[in-house]
Amino acid sequence: MKQTSLSDLLQHGALWRGDHTALAARPGLPSGFAALDRALPGSGWPTDALTEILGDRQGIGELSLIVPAIAAQTRQGRGVVLVNPPYWLYAPAWAGHDVVLAQCLVLRPERIQDMLWATEQSLRAGACALVVMWPEYRGYEPDYRILRRLHTAADTGKTAGIIFRSERTASEATPAPLRLQLAAESDALRINIIKRRGSPVTQPILLPRYRPGQPSGKSTPLPLGRPGFPSGAENRSDLAAS
Repeated sequence: MKQTSLSDLLQHGALWRGDHTALAARPGLPSGFAALDRALPGSGWPTDALTEILGDRQGIGELSLIVPAIAAQTRQGRGVVLVNPPYWLYAPAWAGHDVVLAQCLVLRPERIQDMLWATEQSLRAGACALVVMWPEYRGYEPDYRILRRLHTAADTGKTAGIIFRSERTASEATPAPLRLQLAAESDALRINIIKRRGSPVTQPILLPRYRPGQPSGKSTPLPLGRPGFPSGAENRSDLAAS
């Protein structure tokens, strides 16, 4: 029987070492923020795993954190699926942030099981670049078993999965290898990376709440979303239809 050396094991893609942040990471989807990418294994959002973004409330600029990646992927002709966003997404603002609306699909399943099924199948299919889910908008908090299914689906489809959750879940066990905790700070968004593959990050990252490179003179960018959505719009792509 062939003996496997330690060096061979350390080159295996399924293994990672605590003192080498990006040793086994696949190249990620660039977030659009250089400071954040430097702290993420793979230099971007993981493309084969579930990422959790935790916040104490909605509307603190969390959408601006993912819009640059969405814009970049849609400009490359890749699809993005948004499952149960808590806002009526404002299409002119997204288009103004260079998002190709025709590449975005917004799903608003009424039933929790349909929401989970749609998210899992979107991740597993490998047909899109990014799947973003807001489960708590339907008053639902996924348990470890459900999160494991979603994480496995992302790995199978080699798809980046992002799930927004409440910061009260920060102490709970999760299969997601990357967890970010957000807080509003003046006109910036403070990000604490509370879990990642590799050594811990001890200092928070401060990012502008809106995409870098926004045209000068735009002191108040258009809102990316509005609370709620018009009656009857739940089951269509509100980005593409607006």
